[in-house]
Parts: sequence; structure tokens; C-alpha cells
Amino acid sequence: MITASPDGKNVVLANLSVDVLEVYSNKGDTVCILGGPDGFETTVKPHDVGGGRTFPLDPVFFAYRDIKGLTNEMWASYAGIEIVKGEMPISNKVLPNKIYCFSWQGVPIRKIELDIRFLSFAIDSKNMKLYCLVNVPKIRVIEYDMSKIKI
Repeated sequence: MITASPDGKNVVLANLSVDVLEVYSNKGDTVCILGGPDGFETTVKPHDVGGGRTFPLDPVFFAYRDIKGLTNEMWASYAGIEIVKGEMPISNKVLPNKIYCFSWQGVPIRKIELDIRFLSFAIDSKNMKLYCLVNVPKIRVIEYDMSKIKI
């Protein structure tokens, strides 16, 4: 996933399978690379398939799912789930229930942990609202008052 700061000075890349956030300036300079909260250790294992190769990770993780850029902060939703070989993950369990907030220089600001797992989120910073798209028990949008969220 990728997003930019509203002023266009920075971009941040969030990785689904590795818990790393990468922040770059609009000039291509590395601002910071943030190791994730779980410090996933993965190995790339090349595998020949027909006339080509694949490069699967082992083990497989679900890390960051969505990322948003605000004026002074970036927000990244995080699942932190390892997929065990041979087991079919319950679809809702691989979704994030946490949002990590950092400054554009990589300084941690807050961690929001919600009681639900969500597909995506949006932030209305003017009205202090957090919106989460969920799919259990049915698809709907849940609204949170950010002034009342425990951080």
C-alpha cells in the first residue's frame, strides 16, 4: 500500500507480508524505515514454476493492510497474524484490529486497538471521527469518536 502526505513532501509504503513501513521524500531520499511491532523474521525461498520462478515468503504473515496520510501523521492498520502452513486462516482473523500512528519522521505517536477487525478505515480529522469498514456479522461502517478512543 502507498499514500502521500497532503503536502506531497513524503510518501509511505506499507507492506502486507512484512511488518515494515518505508518513508521517502518526494526527492527519493529515505526519510526512515520502521521495523514493525512484531519484528517478523521471514525468508525468501525461490521456487521454480514452469518456465519461471516465484519467491514466496516463509513463514507468511499479514502485517499492514491500509495506510492513510494526514498533515502531521501517517496511520497504518495492522493485523500481526502468522499464517500456519497447512491451516486455512479464518478470513476475519487476518484483518487488522490495530492502527499505529507515526509522525512523517517515523516517531511513534499512538497505538489504537479496536475491539473489531476491519477491512479498511478513514479518518475525519476535522470532526475527530474514525470510520472502519467491517464485514462481520454483516458489511457496515462503524464510526468512532476519536476523543473517546483509548490510546
